[in-house]
Amino acid sequence: MASPHGYRIFGLNVLSEWEIPYWPAGGPPWEVRVERGEVPAELPGAEVLWDGAFHGMRGRCLLHYPEVGRILIEHGERVTVAPAAGAFSAPIAHVLGGTGFAMVLYQRGMLCLHASAVAWQGRAYLVMGPSGAGKSTTVSALLAHGGEFISDDVTAIAPGPAGGFFATPSFPSVRLLADSHGELAGRIGARGALDPVDEKIRLHYTGTVAVQPQPIARICFLESDETIARPRAEPILGQESVGALQRSLYRRRPGRIVADPARLAEMTIALALRVEVLRLTRPRHGFALEELCALVLG
Repeated sequence: MASPHGYRIFGLNVLSEWEIPYWPAGGPPWEVRVERGEVPAELPGAEVLWDGAFHGMRGRCLLHYPEVGRILIEHGERVTVAPAAGAFSAPIAHVLGGTGFAMVLYQRGMLCLHASAVAWQGRAYLVMGPSGAGKSTTVSALLAHGGEFISDDVTAIAPGPAGGFFATPSFPSVRLLADSHGELAGRIGARGALDPVDEKIRLHYTGTVAVQPQPIARICFLESDETIARPRAEPILGQESVGALQRSLYRRRPGRIVADPARLAEMTIALALRVEVLRLTRPRHGFALEELCALVLG
C-alpha cells in the first residue's frame, strides 16, 4: 500500500490507501484496511439489489456505482476499491463513509441506524427518520446549543456492559440543505462546500467532538406534519418502538443480507427495551429550532 493513512471511525482503526477528508486520525492495531485493487463485476450466488448496484451475501458485498467504481467489502475487515476512470476522491469518500462502512459495521455484528447523534452531558441523543426529515438540521441546532458531535446520517450502535447500548463516534462532517446551512453553519463553526453526490452542502464540523462511545439516553423518530404549529413529542412503546427502529436501520435490506438477520432482530428488540424511543413531530414550516431541541433532550 502506497502512503497509507490511519483513521479511527465508528470505533474502528482503519488503514486506508486514500487520504479521506474529515476522518480523525487513528493508529494500530488495524481492524479494517481500505486498499486499491481488482474487484469483480459480480459475486456469484449473491443477492442483487438497486438495479445491480449492490451484490451481497453473508459476510461479503459488492457496490458498483458508475461514477465511483466498484467496492468489495469482505467480513468487516477488508475494503477493496477499483475506482472508475477519472473518479475523484470525494465521491469515493462519500460512498465509503456511508453505505460502505455501514456494510462493514453490519458484517462486524453492529447495528447501524439512519440517524444523527449528539452527546449531551455524557449521554447520546439520536434523531432518526427518513431522508429529508431534518435529522442533520436538528442535530446541528443541538450542537449550536453546546452539544458534542457524534455522527451525522449514519450512527453505529454497539452493545455495552450490563446490557446497555452505545453510540460510536464517526467523523465530524454534517450535510445540510441550503436553507438550513444559511441558518446554522455560522452558529456551529463549520465550513464546507456543495457535495457532488447528493447536492447537499457538506460541512466540516470544527467544534467539540465526542471521542469515546456514549451511552444512549433517547432515540427520537423525527417526522413533519403541516397541520400543527408547534413541535410535539410522544413515547413510542412496545412493538411499535421495535418497528420504528427496524424501519430506521441504515440500508436495511442490504444489511440483512450481509449480516446475521436473527442477530439484527435480537439487538433491535433489546435496544427498544433499554432505550426511550419518542415520536418527535415538527411543523413543516415556521417553528423554533430551540423548542425542538428542548423536546429531544427532554
